[in-house]
Amino acid sequence: HQYQISHRWNPQTSNCLPIDYFSIMLFDNKFDDPNDRIPFFHMDFNDTTINLFLPSATFWSQILAILFIAELFVVVIAFIVYYGIIPNRGSTTTTVGPYLIGFGIVCPLCLIFPFWIMNFLELRNHLLRFFTCALLPITCMFHSTEAMFGFSPHSVETSFKNYVMYYISIVDIVFDKETNEVVKSTRADILSKAKSFGCELLIIGAYQSILRHVQYQPFESHINANTSSFGLELFHGIFDWRLILNNLTITILVQMYLTMFCTALCLLVMVFLRVKTCVAMNNPIMMSTSASDFWGNRWNLIVHGCLKRGVFKPVYKYSNKPIAVWAAFIASGLFHEYINIGLCPTCLPYFGKSIAFFIWNAIIVTLEHFVGNASILQWIKSNMPKPVVTVLIISTAMPIAHWFLHPYTKGSYFDGAEFVFPIIGTI
Repeated sequence: HQYQISHRWNPQTSNCLPIDYFSIMLFDNKFDDPNDRIPFFHMDFNDTTINLFLPSATFWSQILAILFIAELFVVVIAFIVYYGIIPNRGSTTTTVGPYLIGFGIVCPLCLIFPFWIMNFLELRNHLLRFFTCALLPITCMFHSTEAMFGFSPHSVETSFKNYVMYYISIVDIVFDKETNEVVKSTRADILSKAKSFGCELLIIGAYQSILRHVQYQPFESHINANTSSFGLELFHGIFDWRLILNNLTITILVQMYLTMFCTALCLLVMVFLRVKTCVAMNNPIMMSTSASDFWGNRWNLIVHGCLKRGVFKPVYKYSNKPIAVWAAFIASGLFHEYINIGLCPTCLPYFGKSIAFFIWNAIIVTLEHFVGNASILQWIKSNMPKPVVTVLIISTAMPIAHWFLHPYTKGSYFDGAEFVFPIIGTI
């Protein structure tokens, strides 16, 4: 998909603002095609040339610049919430006011500003677009809804400094419960996180180097969720072992991506804000003991915390637990649809499948709530080896995981992400 380049700036002939110069100089490379890179090292072996591509420093610089620009919007939003919503929350005279500000100004602004950034910087790489619309907009919006309903962590509301830090960190930061002050990171914390980041970067590079040669589909399958219509066609072939193994292969890659990028975010927060961070991923594919354990205690705990405080608790306050669980899963499906729009605004066949995927998992978690204490299930959990239990848990989602994964695997997302990692390629 091509995006038109709207301007180029010449300091002598153009009337554009200097900020346009920044957007052109740093973002001049659009990272459209990973095959355009120059290998750091190459070796001929028989009739094959093996190339080693290093991570692009420019690409990583663009990621940092995007985060910095987005943070400017987030600080403004945090100011509106802290001084416009929190002081008036629960007031008998201005009960509607916080909701009008939150749902009428803050939430729309959270959803709109990423598109301003993507259009201004003319971002075409899918990973860069993902970073723009999938991190700060989502956490910022749900931090705002939790503030409206009074479910923000207590320590973050004790001062505007804490509140801004809470918004711009993305990852959860650690507060001292007695003093309500942030817990400072140590040099040992930073070195440990940097070591983890380096190892994860290398491991993903090796894993992705293998998968790129099979177009992220190690087993031949003709099923494409992007082109499937809603209805029975969406369920076609979902129990095909090749599709299930393909889904598992890419789910492992997605977990590795989330783990590494969460580690990178934690490292940034530790270095620049000097605060300690919470665990963001807890090895869900290898360690989960139930569907609720997978989603609630292990997978993407940044988003889990946002959904728990910003959706689950407000809904649970006025209903019951199953309804609140469904609300959280549907909200997750909606913001993943929003991310798909951000990645590729013209890819209409993609839309709706992520919501269907999260509704499926809402059904699984609901069933667990009602029948999870059955003796046979408790026996399996207590007596079967933990890896076997985890496989059984993961298998409940793998038949339909391509509803969620195919927009990424068949939409050039992982191709565009190759600039982040050391990649071995052959010609």
